[in-house]
Amino acid sequence: MLQSPENDLFPFGLQDTKLSSNFRGRLVACLVVLGAAGTVSTAQSARSEIVETRDQQDHAGREPPVQVAREFQAEKSNTHKSLQKKANDLRLEYVAQQTNNLNTAEALPTISLQEGWNLNQALSMPEWFELNASILSQNNASFSSPQVQPTSSNLFNLGFRLMPLEAVRNGFSWQRDSTSPEQQAHQSFQSKIAINALFTQRAGQILSSSIPNQLNTQWNFGNGPIARLNYLNLEYKAEGELISMVKLGKLMQAQDFTVNPIQCYFSNFGLCGWAEGVPSMIDIPGNPFNSYGAVVAFGDSNNVNLRYGIYQIAPDTFAPKYHGLDFRFNQGNGVAHFAELRVPILTKAQIPVQVSQQNHISKASSWDQANAIYQSNLPPGTITLGGWLGSGSFQTVADSESADSTNNGAYGIFSLRIPGFSLGLDHRIFLSGGLGFNPDVQKFYSGGQAGLVIEGLLPKRPFDTFSIGTSYASFNSDYFLLGLVPETYTPGTEWATELNYSFNLNQSLKLMPNIQFIVNPGGDPGVSPAVVAGFQVWLFF
Repeated sequence: MLQSPENDLFPFGLQDTKLSSNFRGRLVACLVVLGAAGTVSTAQSARSEIVETRDQQDHAGREPPVQVAREFQAEKSNTHKSLQKKANDLRLEYVAQQTNNLNTAEALPTISLQEGWNLNQALSMPEWFELNASILSQNNASFSSPQVQPTSSNLFNLGFRLMPLEAVRNGFSWQRDSTSPEQQAHQSFQSKIAINALFTQRAGQILSSSIPNQLNTQWNFGNGPIARLNYLNLEYKAEGELISMVKLGKLMQAQDFTVNPIQCYFSNFGLCGWAEGVPSMIDIPGNPFNSYGAVVAFGDSNNVNLRYGIYQIAPDTFAPKYHGLDFRFNQGNGVAHFAELRVPILTKAQIPVQVSQQNHISKASSWDQANAIYQSNLPPGTITLGGWLGSGSFQTVADSESADSTNNGAYGIFSLRIPGFSLGLDHRIFLSGGLGFNPDVQKFYSGGQAGLVIEGLLPKRPFDTFSIGTSYASFNSDYFLLGLVPETYTPGTEWATELNYSFNLNQSLKLMPNIQFIVNPGGDPGVSPAVVAGFQVWLFF
Protein backbone atom coordinates (compact mmCIF):
# COMPACT_ATOMS: atom_id res chain seq x y z
CA MET A 1 0.00 0.00 0.00
CA LEU A 2 1.32 3.42 -0.89
CA GLN A 3 1.97 5.93 1.85
CA SER A 4 1.98 9.69 1.75
CA PRO A 5 5.07 11.51 2.97
CA GLU A 6 5.39 11.90 6.73
CA ASN A 7 5.82 15.12 8.62
CA ASP A 8 6.42 15.09 12.35
CA LEU A 9 4.81 18.51 12.77
CA PHE A 10 1.34 17.31 11.82
CA PRO A 11 -0.67 14.20 12.65
CA PHE A 12 -1.37 11.64 9.92
CA GLY A 13 1.91 12.54 8.17
CA LEU A 14 0.62 15.13 5.70
CA GLN A 15 2.68 17.98 4.33
CA ASP A 16 -0.17 20.40 3.54
CA THR A 17 1.09 23.21 5.78
CA LYS A 18 -1.64 25.62 4.67
CA LEU A 19 -4.38 23.20 5.68
CA SER A 20 -2.62 22.31 8.90
CA SER A 21 -1.94 25.89 9.92
CA ASN A 22 -5.54 26.86 9.08
CA PHE A 23 -7.02 24.22 11.34
CA ARG A 24 -4.38 24.79 13.96
CA GLY A 25 -5.28 28.50 14.05
CA ARG A 26 -8.95 27.73 14.41
CA LEU A 27 -8.30 25.25 17.20
CA VAL A 28 -6.08 27.71 19.04
CA ALA A 29 -8.78 30.37 18.72
CA CYS A 30 -11.34 28.02 20.23
CA LEU A 31 -9.02 27.19 23.10
CA VAL A 32 -8.52 30.91 23.79
CA VAL A 33 -12.28 31.46 23.76
CA LEU A 34 -12.77 28.51 26.10
CA GLY A 35 -10.21 29.96 28.47
CA ALA A 36 -11.85 33.36 28.37
CA ALA A 37 -15.27 31.83 28.91
CA GLY A 38 -13.96 29.96 31.91
CA THR A 39 -12.58 33.18 33.36
CA VAL A 40 -15.88 35.00 32.83
CA SER A 41 -17.82 32.10 34.30
CA THR A 42 -15.59 32.07 37.37
CA ALA A 43 -16.16 35.78 37.85
CA GLN A 44 -19.88 35.31 37.43
CA SER A 45 -19.88 32.52 40.01
CA ALA A 46 -17.97 34.69 42.46
CA ARG A 47 -20.44 37.50 41.86
CA SER A 48 -23.37 35.19 42.60
CA GLU A 49 -21.74 34.11 45.86
CA ILE A 50 -21.29 37.76 46.91
CA VAL A 51 -24.91 38.57 46.06
CA GLU A 52 -26.09 35.53 48.01
CA THR A 53 -23.94 36.43 51.03
CA ARG A 54 -25.16 40.02 51.06
CA ASP A 55 -28.74 38.82 50.77
CA GLN A 56 -28.20 36.50 53.69
CA GLN A 57 -26.79 39.34 55.75
CA ASP A 58 -29.57 41.82 54.85
CA HIS A 59 -32.40 39.33 55.30
CA ALA A 60 -31.41 37.26 58.28
CA GLY A 61 -33.85 34.53 59.20
CA ARG A 62 -35.31 34.29 55.68
CA GLU A 63 -34.59 31.66 52.96
CA PRO A 64 -31.57 32.91 50.79
CA PRO A 65 -32.48 33.86 47.17
CA VAL A 66 -30.43 31.30 45.10
CA GLN A 67 -32.15 32.00 41.78
CA VAL A 68 -29.43 34.44 40.69
CA ALA A 69 -26.68 31.91 41.37
CA ARG A 70 -28.54 29.17 39.49
CA GLU A 71 -28.94 31.41 36.43
CA PHE A 72 -25.25 32.25 36.41
CA GLN A 73 -24.34 28.56 36.79
CA ALA A 74 -26.66 27.54 33.95
CA GLU A 75 -25.22 30.23 31.69
CA LYS A 76 -21.70 29.08 32.52
CA SER A 77 -22.52 25.44 31.74
CA ASN A 78 -24.28 26.23 28.46
CA THR A 79 -21.44 28.46 27.25
CA HIS A 80 -18.81 25.83 28.06
CA LYS A 81 -20.78 23.05 26.33
CA SER A 82 -21.35 25.18 23.23
CA LEU A 83 -17.68 26.08 22.84
CA GLN A 84 -16.59 22.52 23.59
CA LYS A 85 -18.92 21.24 20.86
CA LYS A 86 -17.47 23.72 18.36
CA ALA A 87 -13.94 22.65 19.26
CA ASN A 88 -14.86 18.97 18.87
CA ASP A 89 -16.51 19.70 15.52
CA LEU A 90 -13.39 21.47 14.30
CA ARG A 91 -11.18 18.62 15.48
CA LEU A 92 -13.37 16.03 13.76
CA GLU A 93 -13.39 18.13 10.58
CA TYR A 94 -9.59 18.34 10.71
CA VAL A 95 -9.25 14.58 11.25
CA ALA A 96 -11.70 13.85 8.43
CA GLN A 97 -9.90 16.10 5.93
CA GLN A 98 -6.48 14.76 6.92
CA THR A 99 -7.75 11.18 6.58
CA ASN A 100 -9.31 11.95 3.21
CA ASN A 101 -6.01 13.48 2.09
CA LEU A 102 -4.15 10.37 3.23
CA ASN A 103 -6.61 8.08 1.45
CA THR A 104 -6.24 10.20 -1.69
CA ALA A 105 -2.45 9.79 -1.59
CA GLU A 106 -2.82 6.04 -1.11
CA ALA A 107 -5.14 5.83 -4.09
CA LEU A 108 -2.82 7.74 -6.45
CA PRO A 109 -1.00 5.76 -9.15
CA THR A 110 2.79 5.42 -8.83
CA ILE A 111 5.11 6.35 -11.68
CA SER A 112 8.34 4.34 -11.62
CA LEU A 113 11.11 3.42 -14.03
CA GLN A 114 10.03 0.57 -16.27
CA GLU A 115 11.53 -2.83 -15.52
CA GLY A 116 13.93 -4.27 -18.04
CA TRP A 117 15.03 -7.79 -18.85
CA ASN A 118 15.58 -9.73 -15.64
CA LEU A 119 18.03 -12.62 -15.75
CA ASN A 120 16.64 -14.25 -12.60
CA GLN A 121 13.08 -14.22 -13.88
CA ALA A 122 14.12 -15.48 -17.29
CA LEU A 123 15.96 -18.44 -15.74
CA SER A 124 13.32 -18.99 -13.02
CA MET A 125 16.00 -18.78 -10.35
CA PRO A 126 15.00 -19.78 -6.80
CA GLU A 127 14.76 -17.21 -4.03
CA TRP A 128 17.96 -18.46 -2.42
CA PHE A 129 20.11 -17.83 -5.52
CA GLU A 130 20.37 -14.48 -7.31
CA LEU A 131 22.44 -13.65 -10.38
CA ASN A 132 23.63 -10.15 -11.31
CA ALA A 133 25.14 -9.36 -14.68
CA SER A 134 26.05 -6.09 -16.38
CA ILE A 135 28.07 -4.72 -19.28
CA LEU A 136 29.68 -1.28 -19.26
CA SER A 137 31.03 0.19 -22.50
CA GLN A 138 32.80 3.56 -22.51
CA ASN A 139 33.99 5.22 -25.67
CA ASN A 140 36.04 8.41 -25.52
CA ALA A 141 37.81 10.77 -27.89
CA SER A 142 39.92 13.86 -27.21
CA PHE A 143 39.76 17.02 -29.34
CA SER A 144 42.72 18.75 -27.74
CA SER A 145 46.32 18.96 -28.82
CA PRO A 146 48.26 16.75 -29.12
CA GLN A 147 45.77 14.46 -30.80
CA VAL A 148 45.25 11.00 -29.33
CA GLN A 149 43.39 8.05 -30.79
CA PRO A 150 39.81 7.39 -29.59
CA THR A 151 39.55 4.51 -27.17
CA SER A 152 36.92 2.01 -26.08
CA SER A 153 36.97 0.48 -22.63
CA ASN A 154 34.61 -2.35 -21.69
CA LEU A 155 33.86 -4.13 -18.45
CA PHE A 156 31.79 -7.30 -18.03
CA ASN A 157 30.48 -8.16 -14.56
CA LEU A 158 28.92 -11.38 -13.32
CA GLY A 159 28.00 -11.81 -9.68
CA PHE A 160 25.86 -14.04 -7.53
CA ARG A 161 24.29 -14.07 -4.08
CA LEU A 162 23.71 -17.50 -2.58
CA MET A 163 21.81 -18.11 0.66
CA PRO A 164 23.09 -21.61 1.59
CA LEU A 165 20.98 -22.08 4.75
CA GLU A 166 17.85 -21.03 2.90
CA ALA A 167 18.71 -23.51 0.15
CA VAL A 168 19.16 -26.33 2.69
CA ARG A 169 15.85 -25.46 4.34
CA ASN A 170 14.11 -25.64 0.96
CA GLY A 171 15.94 -28.82 0.00
CA PHE A 172 17.75 -26.99 -2.83
CA SER A 173 14.43 -26.74 -4.61
CA TRP A 174 14.71 -24.83 -7.88
CA GLN A 175 11.18 -23.48 -7.47
CA ARG A 176 10.53 -19.99 -6.19
CA ASP A 177 9.23 -19.72 -2.63
CA SER A 178 5.45 -19.37 -2.60
CA THR A 179 5.27 -17.66 0.78
CA SER A 180 3.12 -14.57 1.12
CA PRO A 181 4.58 -11.05 1.22
CA GLU A 182 3.71 -10.90 4.94
CA GLN A 183 5.78 -14.02 5.59
CA GLN A 184 8.63 -12.75 3.44
CA ALA A 185 8.65 -9.46 5.37
CA HIS A 186 9.58 -11.40 8.51
CA GLN A 187 13.16 -12.26 7.62
CA SER A 188 14.26 -15.68 8.80
CA PHE A 189 17.75 -16.34 10.13
CA GLN A 190 18.50 -18.52 7.10
CA SER A 191 17.88 -15.61 4.73
CA LYS A 192 20.29 -13.37 6.67
CA ILE A 193 23.30 -15.52 5.70
CA ALA A 194 24.63 -15.22 2.15
CA ILE A 195 27.71 -15.92 0.03
CA ASN A 196 28.58 -13.09 -2.39
CA ALA A 197 30.89 -13.18 -5.38
CA LEU A 198 31.75 -10.94 -8.32
CA PHE A 199 33.80 -11.78 -11.42
CA THR A 200 34.90 -9.23 -14.03
CA GLN A 201 36.37 -9.33 -17.51
CA ARG A 202 37.90 -6.14 -18.81
CA ALA A 203 38.95 -5.26 -22.33
CA GLY A 204 40.06 -2.23 -24.32
CA GLN A 205 42.04 0.87 -23.48
CA ILE A 206 41.53 3.93 -21.27
CA LEU A 207 41.98 7.34 -22.87
CA SER A 208 43.66 8.73 -19.75
CA SER A 209 46.69 6.54 -20.45
CA SER A 210 47.22 8.46 -23.69
CA ILE A 211 46.59 12.01 -22.43
CA PRO A 212 48.02 11.19 -19.74
CA ASN A 213 46.05 12.29 -16.67
CA GLN A 214 45.17 10.96 -13.22
CA LEU A 215 41.40 11.57 -13.08
CA ASN A 216 40.44 8.75 -15.42
CA THR A 217 38.02 9.68 -18.20
CA GLN A 218 36.48 6.19 -18.04
CA TRP A 219 35.50 3.61 -15.48
CA ASN A 220 37.93 0.75 -15.70
CA PHE A 221 40.83 -0.75 -13.89
CA GLY A 222 43.79 -0.85 -16.23
CA ASN A 223 44.31 -1.65 -19.89
CA GLY A 224 44.12 -4.84 -21.85
CA PRO A 225 42.03 -8.00 -21.44
CA ILE A 226 42.06 -9.74 -18.09
CA ALA A 227 39.55 -11.68 -15.99
CA ARG A 228 39.51 -11.43 -12.20
CA LEU A 229 37.65 -12.47 -9.09
CA ASN A 230 36.76 -9.17 -7.39
CA TYR A 231 35.36 -10.49 -4.14
CA LEU A 232 34.15 -13.67 -2.49
CA ASN A 233 32.75 -13.38 1.01
CA LEU A 234 30.29 -14.63 3.60
CA GLU A 235 27.79 -12.03 4.80
CA TYR A 236 25.33 -11.75 7.67
CA LYS A 237 22.81 -8.95 7.14
CA ALA A 238 19.97 -8.04 9.52
CA GLU A 239 18.53 -4.54 9.17
CA GLY A 240 17.15 -3.11 12.40
CA GLU A 241 19.42 -5.09 14.71
CA LEU A 242 22.32 -3.67 16.73
CA ILE A 243 24.82 -5.57 14.57
CA SER A 244 23.21 -5.08 11.18
CA MET A 245 25.95 -6.54 8.98
CA VAL A 246 29.05 -8.74 9.24
CA LYS A 247 31.17 -9.63 6.23
CA LEU A 248 34.18 -11.98 6.04
CA GLY A 249 36.41 -13.16 3.21
CA LYS A 250 37.86 -11.60 0.08
CA LEU A 251 36.51 -8.05 0.16
CA MET A 252 36.32 -4.96 -2.04
CA GLN A 253 37.02 -1.96 0.17
CA ALA A 254 35.20 0.57 -2.04
CA GLN A 255 32.01 -1.46 -1.65
CA ASP A 256 31.81 -0.67 2.08
CA PHE A 257 33.74 2.58 2.57
CA THR A 258 34.64 5.93 1.01
CA VAL A 259 31.95 6.03 -1.71
CA ASN A 260 28.45 7.50 -1.97
CA PRO A 261 26.42 6.17 -4.95
CA ILE A 262 25.47 9.71 -6.04
CA GLN A 263 29.13 10.31 -6.96
CA CYS A 264 28.96 7.60 -9.60
CA TYR A 265 26.49 9.30 -11.95
CA PHE A 266 29.50 10.26 -14.05
CA SER A 267 31.91 8.74 -16.54
CA ASN A 268 34.99 10.35 -15.01
CA PHE A 269 36.35 7.99 -12.39
CA GLY A 270 37.80 10.84 -10.37
CA LEU A 271 34.23 11.81 -9.50
CA CYS A 272 33.11 8.33 -8.59
CA GLY A 273 34.39 8.09 -5.05
CA TRP A 274 37.92 7.47 -3.99
CA ALA A 275 39.63 5.09 -6.36
CA GLU A 276 41.20 7.95 -8.30
CA GLY A 277 42.37 11.48 -7.62
CA VAL A 278 42.24 11.51 -3.82
CA PRO A 279 44.84 10.86 -1.14
CA SER A 280 46.57 7.65 -2.14
CA MET A 281 44.61 5.06 -0.23
CA ILE A 282 46.07 2.23 1.78
CA ASP A 283 47.88 -0.07 -0.60
CA ILE A 284 45.01 -2.53 -0.83
CA PRO A 285 45.86 -3.66 -4.33
CA GLY A 286 44.07 -1.77 -7.04
CA ASN A 287 40.34 -1.45 -7.43
CA PRO A 288 38.72 -4.00 -7.28
CA PHE A 289 40.71 -4.86 -4.18
CA ASN A 290 40.23 -8.56 -3.47
CA SER A 291 41.84 -8.50 -0.03
CA TYR A 292 41.19 -10.67 3.00
CA GLY A 293 39.26 -8.75 5.58
CA ALA A 294 36.21 -8.28 7.78
CA VAL A 295 33.57 -5.56 8.05
CA VAL A 296 30.99 -5.06 10.80
CA ALA A 297 28.17 -2.47 10.82
CA PHE A 298 26.38 -1.24 13.93
CA GLY A 299 22.89 0.22 13.70
CA ASP A 300 20.12 0.41 11.12
CA SER A 301 21.17 1.93 7.79
CA ASN A 302 18.10 4.20 7.95
CA ASN A 303 19.42 5.77 11.16
CA VAL A 304 22.80 6.88 12.43
CA ASN A 305 25.13 3.92 11.98
CA LEU A 306 28.80 3.06 12.34
CA ARG A 307 30.94 0.54 10.48
CA TYR A 308 34.45 -0.77 10.93
CA GLY A 309 36.62 -2.76 8.56
CA ILE A 310 40.03 -4.41 8.70
CA TYR A 311 41.92 -5.53 5.59
CA GLN A 312 45.10 -7.42 4.89
CA ILE A 313 47.49 -5.47 2.67
CA ALA A 314 48.82 -7.95 0.13
CA PRO A 315 49.43 -6.27 -3.26
CA ASP A 316 51.11 -9.25 -4.88
CA THR A 317 48.04 -11.47 -4.56
CA PHE A 318 46.18 -9.26 -7.03
CA ALA A 319 48.80 -9.58 -9.77
CA PRO A 320 47.24 -10.22 -13.20
CA LYS A 321 48.75 -13.69 -13.40
CA TYR A 322 46.62 -14.84 -10.44
CA HIS A 323 43.30 -13.43 -11.77
CA GLY A 324 42.25 -12.70 -8.19
CA LEU A 325 42.43 -16.39 -7.30
CA ASP A 326 45.46 -16.27 -5.00
CA PHE A 327 44.02 -17.44 -1.67
CA ARG A 328 47.31 -17.62 0.28
CA PHE A 329 47.11 -16.06 3.76
CA ASN A 330 50.83 -15.43 4.25
CA GLN A 331 51.35 -12.81 1.53
CA GLY A 332 50.42 -9.74 3.57
CA ASN A 333 52.80 -6.91 4.43
CA GLY A 334 50.48 -4.79 6.56
CA VAL A 335 46.99 -4.13 7.90
CA ALA A 336 44.49 -1.39 7.05
CA HIS A 337 41.75 -0.22 9.42
CA PHE A 338 38.73 1.75 8.17
CA ALA A 339 35.97 3.40 10.20
CA GLU A 340 32.97 5.33 8.94
CA LEU A 341 30.07 7.15 10.61
CA ARG A 342 26.95 7.62 8.48
CA VAL A 343 24.15 10.05 9.32
CA PRO A 344 21.18 9.70 6.94
CA ILE A 345 19.38 12.86 5.83
CA LEU A 346 15.76 11.80 5.40
CA THR A 347 14.66 12.35 1.81
CA LYS A 348 11.36 10.87 0.74
CA ALA A 349 11.60 8.74 -2.40
CA GLN A 350 7.89 9.26 -3.18
CA ILE A 351 7.11 12.73 -4.52
CA PRO A 352 3.65 14.18 -5.35
CA VAL A 353 3.40 15.13 -9.03
CA GLN A 354 0.90 16.32 -11.61
CA VAL A 355 0.61 14.50 -14.94
CA SER A 356 -0.94 16.50 -17.79
CA GLN A 357 -2.92 15.11 -20.70
CA GLN A 358 0.26 15.48 -22.78
CA ASN A 359 2.07 13.22 -20.26
CA HIS A 360 4.13 16.13 -18.95
CA ILE A 361 5.14 15.45 -15.35
CA SER A 362 5.76 18.28 -12.91
CA LYS A 363 6.05 18.56 -9.14
CA ALA A 364 2.83 19.29 -7.25
CA SER A 365 2.87 21.94 -4.53
CA SER A 366 0.99 19.63 -2.13
CA TRP A 367 -0.47 16.15 -1.95
CA ASP A 368 -4.06 17.37 -2.43
CA GLN A 369 -3.04 18.85 -5.81
CA ALA A 370 -1.27 15.69 -7.00
CA ASN A 371 -2.75 13.13 -9.36
CA ALA A 372 0.22 10.70 -9.22
CA ILE A 373 3.17 9.63 -7.09
CA TYR A 374 6.68 9.81 -8.55
CA GLN A 375 9.15 7.15 -7.37
CA SER A 376 12.62 8.70 -7.34
CA ASN A 377 15.69 6.58 -8.15
CA LEU A 378 18.27 8.84 -6.51
CA PRO A 379 19.99 7.54 -3.36
CA PRO A 380 19.07 9.14 -0.03
CA GLY A 381 21.11 12.02 1.34
CA THR A 382 23.79 11.31 3.93
CA ILE A 383 26.57 12.85 5.96
CA THR A 384 29.57 10.51 6.05
CA LEU A 385 32.73 10.93 8.10
CA GLY A 386 35.48 8.36 7.84
CA GLY A 387 39.15 7.62 7.90
CA TRP A 388 41.80 4.93 7.75
CA LEU A 389 44.90 3.83 9.64
CA GLY A 390 47.52 1.74 7.90
CA SER A 391 50.44 -0.07 9.44
CA GLY A 392 53.03 -2.11 7.57
CA SER A 393 55.55 -1.36 4.85
CA PHE A 394 54.71 1.43 2.40
CA GLN A 395 56.94 2.50 -0.46
CA THR A 396 57.89 6.18 -0.29
CA VAL A 397 57.01 8.40 -3.25
CA ALA A 398 60.41 10.06 -3.60
CA ASP A 399 62.49 6.88 -3.33
CA SER A 400 61.08 3.51 -4.37
CA GLU A 401 63.87 1.80 -2.44
CA SER A 402 62.72 3.29 0.87
CA ALA A 403 59.64 2.49 2.95
CA ASP A 404 57.63 3.91 5.82
CA SER A 405 55.42 2.15 8.34
CA THR A 406 52.25 4.29 8.41
CA ASN A 407 49.64 5.51 5.93
CA ASN A 408 46.72 7.41 7.48
CA GLY A 409 43.99 9.73 6.23
CA ALA A 410 40.45 11.05 6.67
CA TYR A 411 37.54 11.92 4.40
CA GLY A 412 34.00 13.26 4.42
CA ILE A 413 31.00 13.04 2.07
CA PHE A 414 27.88 15.21 2.19
CA SER A 415 24.80 14.83 -0.04
CA LEU A 416 21.28 16.21 0.24
CA ARG A 417 18.18 17.54 -1.50
CA ILE A 418 17.91 21.36 -1.49
CA PRO A 419 14.50 22.54 -0.17
CA GLY A 420 12.67 24.70 -2.70
CA PHE A 421 14.88 23.71 -5.65
CA SER A 422 12.57 23.98 -8.66
CA LEU A 423 14.46 22.20 -11.44
CA GLY A 424 13.48 18.61 -12.21
CA LEU A 425 11.47 16.17 -10.12
CA ASP A 426 14.27 15.27 -7.71
CA HIS A 427 17.93 16.14 -7.24
CA ARG A 428 20.99 15.74 -5.04
CA ILE A 429 23.99 17.94 -4.47
CA PHE A 430 27.16 16.42 -3.08
CA LEU A 431 30.45 17.61 -1.70
CA SER A 432 33.35 15.46 -0.58
CA GLY A 433 36.97 15.79 0.36
CA GLY A 434 39.89 13.81 1.72
CA LEU A 435 43.25 14.51 3.27
CA GLY A 436 46.33 12.35 3.67
CA PHE A 437 48.42 12.56 6.85
CA ASN A 438 51.59 10.83 5.58
CA PRO A 439 52.76 12.61 2.42
CA ASP A 440 55.97 10.60 2.20
CA VAL A 441 54.00 7.51 1.12
CA GLN A 442 50.92 9.16 -0.44
CA LYS A 443 50.83 10.19 -4.08
CA PHE A 444 48.29 12.94 -3.41
CA TYR A 445 48.09 15.46 -0.59
CA SER A 446 44.34 15.93 -0.93
CA GLY A 447 41.42 15.51 -3.28
CA GLY A 448 37.70 16.02 -3.55
CA GLN A 449 34.55 16.20 -5.61
CA ALA A 450 31.43 18.36 -5.89
CA GLY A 451 28.41 18.05 -8.13
CA LEU A 452 24.70 18.24 -8.83
CA VAL A 453 22.47 15.45 -10.16
CA ILE A 454 18.94 16.31 -11.37
CA GLU A 455 16.39 13.62 -12.14
CA GLY A 456 13.44 14.42 -14.41
CA LEU A 457 14.76 17.70 -15.79
CA LEU A 458 12.67 17.28 -18.96
CA PRO A 459 8.89 16.94 -18.36
CA LYS A 460 8.55 13.99 -20.76
CA ARG A 461 11.70 12.20 -19.52
CA PRO A 462 11.02 11.77 -15.77
CA PHE A 463 13.79 9.23 -15.07
CA ASP A 464 16.66 10.69 -17.10
CA THR A 465 19.41 12.41 -15.14
CA PHE A 466 21.37 15.56 -15.88
CA SER A 467 24.67 15.76 -13.99
CA ILE A 468 27.45 18.28 -13.63
CA GLY A 469 30.44 17.76 -11.38
CA THR A 470 34.07 18.55 -10.79
CA SER A 471 36.95 16.83 -9.01
CA TYR A 472 40.54 17.61 -8.20
CA ALA A 473 43.73 15.82 -7.20
CA SER A 474 46.56 17.65 -5.46
CA PHE A 475 49.75 15.83 -6.46
CA ASN A 476 52.65 15.01 -4.22
CA SER A 477 55.45 17.12 -5.68
CA ASP A 478 57.59 13.98 -6.03
CA TYR A 479 54.98 11.97 -7.94
CA PHE A 480 54.96 11.88 -11.76
CA LEU A 481 52.52 9.92 -13.88
CA LEU A 482 53.82 7.23 -16.20
CA GLY A 483 54.54 8.86 -19.56
CA LEU A 484 55.58 12.22 -18.11
CA VAL A 485 59.21 13.27 -17.73
CA PRO A 486 60.23 13.71 -14.08
CA GLU A 487 62.12 16.82 -12.99
CA THR A 488 60.78 18.83 -15.97
CA TYR A 489 58.02 20.41 -13.88
CA THR A 490 56.67 20.47 -10.34
CA PRO A 491 53.37 18.57 -10.11
CA GLY A 492 50.48 20.68 -8.86
CA THR A 493 46.72 20.11 -8.99
CA GLU A 494 44.75 18.39 -11.73
CA TRP A 495 41.07 19.28 -12.27
CA ALA A 496 38.36 17.41 -14.15
CA THR A 497 34.86 18.72 -14.89
CA GLU A 498 32.10 16.68 -16.51
CA LEU A 499 28.69 17.47 -17.98
CA ASN A 500 26.44 14.55 -18.96
CA TYR A 501 22.87 13.50 -19.67
CA SER A 502 21.79 9.91 -19.05
CA PHE A 503 18.87 8.49 -21.04
CA ASN A 504 17.50 5.88 -18.63
CA LEU A 505 15.25 3.89 -20.94
CA ASN A 506 14.43 1.24 -18.37
CA GLN A 507 16.10 -0.60 -15.51
CA SER A 508 18.25 -2.55 -18.00
CA LEU A 509 19.51 0.11 -20.42
CA LYS A 510 21.15 3.50 -19.87
CA LEU A 511 22.82 5.68 -22.50
CA MET A 512 24.97 8.59 -21.36
CA PRO A 513 26.74 11.07 -23.67
CA ASN A 514 29.19 13.26 -21.79
CA ILE A 515 31.84 15.91 -22.21
CA GLN A 516 34.84 16.42 -19.93
CA PHE A 517 37.43 19.16 -19.41
CA ILE A 518 40.78 18.12 -17.93
CA VAL A 519 42.85 21.04 -16.62
CA ASN A 520 46.56 20.61 -15.77
CA PRO A 521 46.71 16.95 -16.88
CA GLY A 522 49.14 15.05 -14.69
CA GLY A 523 49.37 18.10 -12.45
CA ASP A 524 51.46 19.90 -15.11
CA PRO A 525 50.39 23.56 -15.41
CA GLY A 526 52.29 23.86 -18.67
CA VAL A 527 50.09 21.35 -20.53
CA SER A 528 47.03 22.53 -22.46
CA PRO A 529 43.63 21.43 -21.13
CA ALA A 530 42.17 18.28 -22.64
CA VAL A 531 38.61 18.27 -24.02
CA VAL A 532 37.11 14.78 -24.02
CA ALA A 533 33.81 13.61 -25.48
CA GLY A 534 32.40 10.28 -24.43
CA PHE A 535 29.49 7.91 -24.74
CA GLN A 536 28.72 5.42 -21.99
CA VAL A 537 26.38 2.43 -22.30
CA TRP A 538 25.17 0.41 -19.30
CA LEU A 539 23.35 -2.90 -19.69
CA PHE A 540 21.92 -4.57 -16.57
CA PHE A 541 20.46 -8.05 -16.45
